[in-house]
Amino acid sequence: MTAYDRPIPIYKHAPTAGSYLGIPIDAHDPRYAEALVDARAFGVAGENYYARTDDRNTPYDAVVTGAVRELWCRQSIVAMLVEANKRLAEYDAEVYLLDAGCLPASPVGLLLAQIPQRNSAR
Repeated sequence: MTAYDRPIPIYKHAPTAGSYLGIPIDAHDPRYAEALVDARAFGVAGENYYARTDDRNTPYDAVVTGAVRELWCRQSIVAMLVEANKRLAEYDAEVYLLDAGCLPASPVGLLLAQIPQRNSAR
């Protein structure tokens, strides 16, 4: 059976981004301590949406406080992305990575970015 042969499941409550909160993090797993590397240093294209400098990251339209420019990923994930790019090359395509990671300050930056600045000239 292929993915095309299976019906699309109907959920009473569709999964959300918050669904990951119930997944425990195993600090004893070797991947927990794996080195983070910038994916671009290994030829993986991409950018962090919240660190864009061209004002094209709606609704913020500016770099968000705490956002990082690097595409930090676990080394093993970058190796998989590099392998995927090798396979995609024959189709003249590549992986484009968005938002590999963010600093803890980013949620605060996102919140502040949503609060309109008061005009001090009043």
